[in-house]
Amino acid sequence: PMELLTQRAIAIQLKSLNIDFTDSALEDLFDLVTTYMHGLLEGLQKITQTQRRSKASPKDLKLLLREHNISTGELEDEFIRYKKDSSEILNAKKELETAAKETFENTTDDIDPQDPSFVFFAVDQDLTKLIPPQHKRIKSIPRWLPEFPPDHTYRRTPKYLDRLTDQKVVRQKVVEESKLGEQALENLIK
Repeated sequence: PMELLTQRAIAIQLKSLNIDFTDSALEDLFDLVTTYMHGLLEGLQKITQTQRRSKASPKDLKLLLREHNISTGELEDEFIRYKKDSSEILNAKKELETAAKETFENTTDDIDPQDPSFVFFAVDQDLTKLIPPQHKRIKSIPRWLPEFPPDHTYRRTPKYLDRLTDQKVVRQKVVEESKLGEQALENLIK
């Protein structure tokens, strides 16, 4: 369904520019658009991950545009031209937007039993039924993040090791460890 919506978007854009096209040209243009958008989104993902973010920021988008030599002036010109489109084209774009939202909201991520990875999901769901989680979901964690792993897979570390911050104690420990290392080498030589 999203492929058809993308093709409709391309057709509406071409129609707004008064460009005639055939079905085969539309398919070729669709392939070009999807390849280009895939490259852009992949680049944005790399930039975002490099910055250690989970969501792209405006700075990431600016960096992506600069990397692909896309000036914001061209985008602004296109936006101004978009506002001057005929009411017929604007209505078609609004229809397309609502159809895309409905399609996106109606898509379900059902797990197909024929999928080889189904085993992992089914087992996980069965285990959570057998062993209910001890800790409920924390409200501060966004809903889009996945659930924590079941309790049987991981128990939290009760206490972390205390770090030595006193320089004098650190030096003493280093001297003791170096003596132990020397003794170990002497034992190897004997």
